[in-house]
Amino acid sequence: MINRRQWLRGLGLAITASVRTMAAHALSSSAEESKSQPATTGQPLPLADYEPKSTLHAEETRVERAAFPVVDVHTHITMSARS
Repeated sequence: MINRRQWLRGLGLAITASVRTMAAHALSSSAEESKSQPATTGQPLPLADYEPKSTLHAEETRVERAAFPVVDVHTHITMSARS
């Protein structure tokens, strides 16, 4: 019969093995990607030259006027703010 400590140890070992396998796969994938990208000079990139490419592509909807005349009146004060 297996006790709780042995079961948890086995579970921990299984999770560790899984994480190590995924990390090794990620390292091999990044090594393949770095071969396709040009080599860097090792100098940090100045913030002024940092121009990331957007991965968000969504349609833009222009709303000229609200569909219903409503005023949004609410607060973010909670019960914890009273004490």
